Amino acid sequence: MSDPRNQAPRLATPAEEQMPDFHSYRERAHHERTKAINMAMSMLWSRMTRRRSRQSRDAGFWTA
Repeated sequence: MSDPRNQAPRLATPAEEQMPDFHSYRERAHHERTKAINMAMSMLWSRMTRRRSRQSRDAGFWTA
C-alpha cells in the first residue's frame, strides 16, 4: 500500500473545471507585440539618423 505522505498534492479544483487565464495571455501578447514594435521603430530611427548624419558629413566634406 502506498504511503499517503508521498502522494502528489491535489489541486483545489479538478483539472476539467480549471479555466485558462485568458486575461494574462492577452496581456502577455500585448506586451510582446508592443516590445517588438518598439524594437523595430528603434532600429528604423537609428538607421534614419545614421544616414542623415552621414549625408551631412559628406556634404560638409564636398563643400569644404
